[in-house]
Amino acid sequence: MASIPGRTDSMLPNHEAYEILQRALQRLREYRNWDRLQTALGQFMMELLEADGAAVVVRGTSIPPHLIVRLITPDREEKTFRIQAQGNVASWVLATGQVAQVEDVYLDDRYGNEFPHGLGVEVRSLLAAPLIARGETFGVLEALWEAPKAYREEDASRLLALADGVAPLASYALDLWRAQERVEELEALIEAAGRVSSTLELDALLLTIIQLAQQMTRAEASSLLLLEPATGELVFHIALGEKGEEVRKFRLKVGEGIAGWVVEHGEPLLVPNAQEDPRFRRDISEQIEFPTRSILCVPLKVGPKTIGAIEVINSIGRESFDEHDLRRLSMLAQQAALAVQNAQQFESLRQSLEQVQGSA
Repeated sequence: MASIPGRTDSMLPNHEAYEILQRALQRLREYRNWDRLQTALGQFMMELLEADGAAVVVRGTSIPPHLIVRLITPDREEKTFRIQAQGNVASWVLATGQVAQVEDVYLDDRYGNEFPHGLGVEVRSLLAAPLIARGETFGVLEALWEAPKAYREEDASRLLALADGVAPLASYALDLWRAQERVEELEALIEAAGRVSSTLELDALLLTIIQLAQQMTRAEASSLLLLEPATGELVFHIALGEKGEEVRKFRLKVGEGIAGWVVEHGEPLLVPNAQEDPRFRRDISEQIEFPTRSILCVPLKVGPKTIGAIEVINSIGRESFDEHDLRRLSMLAQQAALAVQNAQQFESLRQSLEQVQGSA
């Protein structure tokens, strides 16, 4: 019998742990792509433990701290979403490196409603095990059930044996995926820098920025808002998409709506479900008759000063924007903010010069 000291008191025969590892590696070893590996791993978890769903959770790499959840269901439906970096079962497992057995989510203080209604699995109980590689707990495997469950001793041991066995492969695939993303982001940043720095004409610059934003994130609609010094309000200078012209009629106060919140706090905001976020200006969406599912908004900052925001709406072909979109849009905003300030100053100087020449 093999014990796992410090993480669970469960016991599993060595031959059974070895069999689980062999089956998992035979199924998963061909996957080096992180997305495909998560899917295959979730399906294997459901088979191994007869679960109603499964999830793979890893730490996000952007600010503010958060976790990224990939949910897999028996009908092969998948969802990727973000949850807070603390106050939930996955964060507890990441912090302790121990197995979590939650027999009823309504009776366990560690559960933070990380699986809300409407995701395809109505989670009532779950079992979570840490993914550990090179001495670091980098992720969590979670098996999910739709009814309260009294776990057998073997359940935790099986999931932990799986987690220990696949952790090196999962760590490699995750690192490779993140490295590939970095390369793509740098390439996109180089292209964006060239295009953004190509003009000092403010209107042309703003159009270039928002076209890049919509292209990078594969969004249905987008807008660029700037603070108007005279009123302190946010003005939609550029808006693309089916209802772009109608959007430009609106103004926002700082702190109002998603973009107003971003400008007020100087922080990016990823909203997977806009309809459930109290900051969302539902009335604008209803007035222009544009159904808004998800929103990604990042601030335009020059040093500590926020001068506006870039906002993209509804990821094409996906339920929500993701970590990759957030990083790319944030990098674009860093390049764009200084270019916008320079173009504004150039425009102001040109107007002053025209006034002087007109009065001469």
